[in-house]
Amino acid sequence: MSIERLVKKLHEQVDREAEAMFDAARKDVAELDAREEDRVAALVRAIRDRAGREAQAGRQRVLSEARLRARAILAHTRRAVLDEVFEAARAKLLADRSPEYRERLLRVLSAMARGTGQVILSPADRQNLGAWLVAQANARSGASLQLSEETRPLLGGLVLVTGPVEVNVSLDAILAQIREDLEPQVARVLFGEG
Repeated sequence: MSIERLVKKLHEQVDREAEAMFDAARKDVAELDAREEDRVAALVRAIRDRAGREAQAGRQRVLSEARLRARAILAHTRRAVLDEVFEAARAKLLADRSPEYRERLLRVLSAMARGTGQVILSPADRQNLGAWLVAQANARSGASLQLSEETRPLLGGLVLVTGPVEVNVSLDAILAQIREDLEPQVARVLFGEG
């Protein structure tokens, strides 16, 4: 229901209630004798004033509630649009299993490789390029990394475990960080928000 219809409905209801109050007051006036007419007229004016104040307060209440609902709907819609934008970027990134993807993983792992450690990949990446990746990173860096038997449900990328320390450079972690960093800028571009 639109704000205008809510306000119109409230106006109609308040008008009906006010009219009912006025009808009751008119009936009382008719039953009173002439000496009471001034007092009754003052009472009718007070009732009208009160009904007007209550109607105005009711209108303001309905408008405030409608504005709050509209803001909530707008926030939800904006969140959904942002989700779609980042999901499209995620899907495009995940579709890239090209030789460039392999080389990027190798560069990242070679740069992080120090001494010994375990390389954890997604099941697909472990099967398709795990042994090659670890052998190439060891050759480039002089490290003694091993391909872990453990796999994780990663979108891509890797986790390097060295002792108690895990360095997560999975696509999941990278995408989450990118979203956190870029979401305000994307919102400004999409919605003109500050």
